[in-house]
Amino acid sequence: MRSGTADSQLHDRSELGRLLGSVDGFLYLGEAWALHEAARTCRMGGEWRAVVEIGSWKGRSTIALASGWLVGGELANDKEFS
Repeated sequence: MRSGTADSQLHDRSELGRLLGSVDGFLYLGEAWALHEAARTCRMGGEWRAVVEIGSWKGRSTIALASGWLVGGELANDKEFS
């Protein structure tokens, strides 16, 4: 199931930086971009896999992961299970 399109994907760090601009936290843009790219390319055997974040302080890493995860799968974090 697709939850996004290629047109809605971030194509550079500056776009991600704009998303993160109003969120406090210690995650640097380079680290956020690495998380974004890891989530964007998260495949195993050609199938998309779920990305689960365990622990988030202010949400910068969640935004980075979610922005990269625009195609298939599920978004979840530990707050859903506590």
